[in-house]
Amino acid sequence: MAHRDRRGAYALRLADVERGQAVLMGTIREADVATIVVVRLKIARRRIEEVETLVIRNEAAAKSLDTIGTPRVAWSQPVPAAAGGSPARARCRQQFESGVFFYITRIRDRRFVLVDPERGLVFAFAFFDNGSGDARNGTLADGRYGMGSGWSTWAEAMSSDPR
Repeated sequence: MAHRDRRGAYALRLADVERGQAVLMGTIREADVATIVVVRLKIARRRIEEVETLVIRNEAAAKSLDTIGTPRVAWSQPVPAAAGGSPARARCRQQFESGVFFYITRIRDRRFVLVDPERGLVFAFAFFDNGSGDARNGTLADGRYGMGSGWSTWAEAMSSDPR
């Protein structure tokens, strides 16, 4: 009998040695359906202190990552100290000003869990609100889902302030 649950083709592995954080974002096959999984570990005194998992059951997104196969090469290379960064890497503000993310009206409940200064990467969990609301799917009039992440208080979850 064939295995219906297995590892997918995409895996992004990140480490923040200074803060004792490690993150894996990859694809898996869950009941033979492409799925994205994120696992965060917090390590202290050579022991796992926290494990956090996020399963994103969006088959189209998972298949897209599997098609890509491997993370961008630039994400595995150290940022040259003298250059201060590669021109191929767009800053957050530049990405939003490009218009690609025109539908996002607010980013909230941001939690930065890993920083890799050597490669110039940051990994964060966040909620992206869009400009349309729909009572049928639980969104508020301004596009927010009206829910928190589970790691924040209600005020923190609705806040645009990063943590």
